[in-house]
Amino acid sequence: MSSKGWKRYNLGEIIDDIAMGPFGSNLKVDNFIDHGVPVIRGLNLNEGGFSDEKFVFVSEEKAISLKRSLAYPDDLVFTHRGTIGQVGIIPHGEYPKYLVSQSQMRLTVNKKFLNPRYLYYFFKSPKGQYELLKNTSQVGVPAIASPTTSLKEVELTIPNLSVQNLIVGILASLDDKIELNRQTNQTLEAIAQAIYKEWFVDFRFPHSPLEGCPKGGVDSFPLEGWQVKPDGVDSFLRPCPKAMDSLQTTPASWQKNSLFPFWTLPKNRTLQERAKELRKQGILSEVVFWKTFKDKKKLGWDIDRQVIIGNFIVDFFIPELGLVFEIDGSSHNDKQEYDQERDAFLSSLQLKVVRISDKDVLRNIEGVWSFVTKSIKERVEELSPPRPSGTPQEGKNPPRQALPATPQEGNKCEMQDSKLGPIPKGWRVGKLGEIVELNPKLAIKKGSNSEYVEMKDISETSASILNHRKREFTSGSKFQNGDTLLARITPCLENGKTGFVDFLSKDEIGWGSTEFIVLRAAQSISPYFIYCLSRYEPFREFAVQSMVGSSGRQRVVESILTEFPVVIGGEEIHKKFTKLAKPIFEEIKCNSEQSATLAAIRDALLPKLMSGEIEV
Repeated sequence: MSSKGWKRYNLGEIIDDIAMGPFGSNLKVDNFIDHGVPVIRGLNLNEGGFSDEKFVFVSEEKAISLKRSLAYPDDLVFTHRGTIGQVGIIPHGEYPKYLVSQSQMRLTVNKKFLNPRYLYYFFKSPKGQYELLKNTSQVGVPAIASPTTSLKEVELTIPNLSVQNLIVGILASLDDKIELNRQTNQTLEAIAQAIYKEWFVDFRFPHSPLEGCPKGGVDSFPLEGWQVKPDGVDSFLRPCPKAMDSLQTTPASWQKNSLFPFWTLPKNRTLQERAKELRKQGILSEVVFWKTFKDKKKLGWDIDRQVIIGNFIVDFFIPELGLVFEIDGSSHNDKQEYDQERDAFLSSLQLKVVRISDKDVLRNIEGVWSFVTKSIKERVEELSPPRPSGTPQEGKNPPRQALPATPQEGNKCEMQDSKLGPIPKGWRVGKLGEIVELNPKLAIKKGSNSEYVEMKDISETSASILNHRKREFTSGSKFQNGDTLLARITPCLENGKTGFVDFLSKDEIGWGSTEFIVLRAAQSISPYFIYCLSRYEPFREFAVQSMVGSSGRQRVVESILTEFPVVIGGEEIHKKFTKLAKPIFEEIKCNSEQSATLAAIRDALLPKLMSGEIEV
């Protein structure tokens, strides 16, 4: 026992079981199917501990035949061959069990001695990584020699469970915020992509912020084809009608104090009975929230519950502000994709969605009150027009560009035929090379220190580029703010590596891997449009098909890439898109920078907490 009351163990003394992944022919590519029991591979063990992206699956029967290699929530998973040093912890979520692959091993802790997440943090610490890797063999593929034996012999000194829980609470609070930022950024990216597709692919502007139909633009089209996600909360409902009903214009007295034209929102009236049922369900967190905020005299605004918007039912809604409050419980843990799709649709109508944990409602309603009232204040400021000097604010209409526009008769845009199908009149079909400059010429003095980005710094799912650093320039791709970096080599392109440059100072030039294609928007084109286009699946498929070279070293042919067909609108619509997209990308950047700061704090605390240097 140490002087601090911590006890030293070999790991084998305080765990229940260790098992390797299945060997050789027991698990082959031929066994993989579209749905079933997910297989954990090295790419699922990331910096956050676990990722469910790019799962492959095996059948229930195959998983049972390999039951020694099954992992369950709170089990730890290690890579013992390949990218060694990886460690993850199985979450409580959508899947009850997982199968570890041939290169992984699974560890089940004895919870009388160990908080599983404490052991996870131990193996993320320098001491834990040393213990994990000290028996590494570098002959051929890097591997841990005798992996299960090596793991059992790991030495660690641990406090009692109550202290472990305190340490986990500190570190997990940082990780949970980082994960929340990641999920938020995923949603923001989905919103940007949804708006891009709605405007520039489907040519539909449901209650768009555009004023009428500018030259070269489009007017408001009916909302057609919006379908609920099959596994969503409203999945049992019939598909929407071809064009959803809209609410009729309400009396002027209803509109007097409204900052948001809620009466123009689409409404699928077939959901009315479902909305009534949800009001009667009596979910405790929603009841508490409703009783707290339903009094208009206290809140200052009318708040409604279980409101139909389009094909969705939102928990709470302040119509005059276009402000949605969603109370999220554990049922949302396995509906992230559905929530992203739903939020993207609501945001395309210029609604603001605020999410609140049901635990906060039940445990900290005072804090929720402060948060809700702050959100209302921010929304009012966001929608309110500037008040001219000496004129009263009340009764003055907000500027149209801040609000969804109401479709107006006699102001319809015509469509015209093209080789890509009907497009708005005044638009034309062109090529990527007309709206993008590939690898624009920029100069950096050789030997000077400039911001450098390598391939591993580019995300497969996010616009943010965080891990740039100063480096002496030699040769490589060169870029400025507003440029999009697209990986041109396999498998980075297929995996989705794409980034948006927004971290340089004014007029600064950065540089990076020679395996980047730099895409710069032409003067009349929104740079955010180019980034969204680069994430658009048909574009990526076109880029992949243009690759040439030997297996494993294929690269995009840039001259072919410039031939990708695009529909080109006028400069005005790109200005509108930039105005809408810029705040989204700025929030993504802010969240990413905050996560980087939190990760640095966590990494600084981790070894001190795990060694007992900092007492809790």
